Amino acid sequence: MERTLTSALALVAAILLGGCGKPVPVKVVTRESFVGEGLVAQLHNEAPNRLVVNVVLENEALGHRKEGHVALAPNSVYEIGWVEGWRFERGETITISHSDYRSMTYTIR
Repeated sequence: MERTLTSALALVAAILLGGCGKPVPVKVVTRESFVGEGLVAQLHNEAPNRLVVNVVLENEALGHRKEGHVALAPNSVYEIGWVEGWRFERGETITISHSDYRSMTYTIR
């Protein structure tokens, strides 16, 4: 009985703390902006299927936050930067989530 309760609690905690299973198959890479200022974040969809992910951009030091959905084509790259309304700086975070995967948070370095 105790083992079953412990397993059930662990499962509930995993779901509440970011889902269960595999991490969202999106890799984040940054590059310098060709136009404008700051860095550009490249979201690489490493899945063979289309994903609509929730993306949260956050700069805790300045209290800035932007959230929205991004549709990623299979095995594609989507860029977010100055042109899209966010000039990335080191230390900011990008959190990517999808209901079928465990959320991932990346810190811009």
